[in-house]
Amino acid sequence: MPKGRKTGGPRLAAGKSAETRRAPHSARATHTFDTIRELALALPNVEDGTSYGTPALKVKKKLMVRLREDGDVVFVLGFDKRDMLMAARPAAFYTTDHYRDYPSVLVRLDKVTTSELRDCVQWAWEMRK
Repeated sequence: MPKGRKTGGPRLAAGKSAETRRAPHSARATHTFDTIRELALALPNVEDGTSYGTPALKVKKKLMVRLREDGDVVFVLGFDKRDMLMAARPAAFYTTDHYRDYPSVLVRLDKVTTSELRDCVQWAWEMRK
């Protein structure tokens, strides 16, 4: 071994150990409503509730996010954030004719990252606090 080189596991071409390498996009874990619940309940005044018979999270009795019957979720986060998210990642964020006139975005939980979910939770909370 050359002098000064430390061992620490396999090395990658970019010089990062295998332990710090990010998982490929396709290996991303699927999120659930419980993932969102965990993120949201850490914020002030967030409460469990229901909306249209499905689990929801509310702030001061105002809807923040709800689970849809199809497994996707609806975040109330504003038109500007919705448009930005849909333009940046249409595979994860979308709307339907029904939601077109509401400041909401629909999210495919199997396509979204934890960081994106964290941002959506924060923005939805800010809309309702």
